[in-house]
Amino acid sequence: MSPYLLCDEIEDYAAAHTTAPAEHLRALALLTRETLSSPQMLTGDVEGRLLEFLVFLARPQLVLEIGTYSGYRARRQRHAERARRRHARAPRLRV
Repeated sequence: MSPYLLCDEIEDYAAAHTTAPAEHLRALALLTRETLSSPQMLTGDVEGRLLEFLVFLARPQLVLEIGTYSGYRARRQRHAERARRRHARAPRLRV
């Protein structure tokens, strides 16, 4: 049984159906796991993708990360903000 709030089946399902992080985020996660003393503090892929989605959806003008560990979560938020800006600039189809 998982020590987390959700049962293992739900955790596995969410992980299997979550978009993988961008390459630079994957590299930072790997570096964090290899070099820092508490890699379990790293935000997971499911949580990180949810955070990206919330930032994308909320469209904040400013995101402030307090108490960052390796910067992974802050970079995921920045990644979402950049994606939102690209989406806003994308040409719209006219029907």
